[in-house]
Amino acid sequence: MRISKNLAESTAEKLLVKKKEAYKAIESKMEQIATVIATNAVPKTVLEASYKYKGYFKYATEAHFIYPHTNKERIRVNLSHRLPFNGKDWSDTIIISGDSDEIKKLFELDAQYDKLKSEYRESYKIVSETIFGLKTALQVKKHCPEAFELLPKAASGTLLPMVNLDQVRALVS
Repeated sequence: MRISKNLAESTAEKLLVKKKEAYKAIESKMEQIATVIATNAVPKTVLEASYKYKGYFKYATEAHFIYPHTNKERIRVNLSHRLPFNGKDWSDTIIISGDSDEIKKLFELDAQYDKLKSEYRESYKIVSETIFGLKTALQVKKHCPEAFELLPKAASGTLLPMVNLDQVRALVS
């Protein structure tokens, strides 16, 4: 069986599932922390009114955090649920700046997230190109048995119907 680019990429993704889960876990943790910070930034009376009169409010789906003690200007984090906001900021974004420990922790997690995601992308690129470079399942089995186990098993027999080659040659000539 020949190894296509799509097959190599899907196999690389399966091989690197632990790396992907690692940066997704940090992303989820950031989302939880951001939602708590943003919820605390909205006055309680506004939250209560927004639940009662949903049509009268704009809602944010993400928050931008600004922390003055870093080189990075701001980070964007999705919120786990929509929150009402005053509409002065961007269309669907709450902007929160401050010097709190939670925002500092968000920036630290963002640095870890960026590092792990870039490692995953680099690894994904190298692994998928390597598997694609091996060209056949036999070569993958010989040089990378852990990837061979993740390849789809070929169906018994041929994938294409049998064709009489004499008829094809007659059509060509």
